[in-house]
Amino acid sequence: MKNTIYHKAVQELTKKLQAVPYETLSISSYNKSYIKGMMPAIGYFLKIYATCLQQGIAGSGKSPRELTMIDFGGGSGFLSMLAKSIGIGHIIYVDLNPLSVQAAFRLKEYTGTGADLFLEGSTEQLADWCRDTQSKPDLLIATDLI
Repeated sequence: MKNTIYHKAVQELTKKLQAVPYETLSISSYNKSYIKGMMPAIGYFLKIYATCLQQGIAGSGKSPRELTMIDFGGGSGFLSMLAKSIGIGHIIYVDLNPLSVQAAFRLKEYTGTGADLFLEGSTEQLADWCRDTQSKPDLLIATDLI
């Protein structure tokens, strides 16, 4: 990851996420366990997310602020947080698990960064939202989905 903007965003978000008191945060034990497993390598995961974002932005031909991005299968919402930190204009988080949606929302409240919209569901709910709002997202990123 060569770009300084991405590198700085990864460093800053890593610090924020390491400071979150996950054990006392009002999220499910499933999400606490999942996040606990990620935390020892959080910088590594965020670098992967940054690479996806960097390539997606470059391929879009638009500035980050002009983009609408889908964080599909968003889990903890860390990708959404990083995307917002680097300046993506509009972020839609989608996850099938209601506990993950709640956790991502709580983490946004705690950290002050994250998705603009949280959708519970899968492709059907996302397609319905796109149709209902006449939105045409620019990027769809799905990491650690399978």
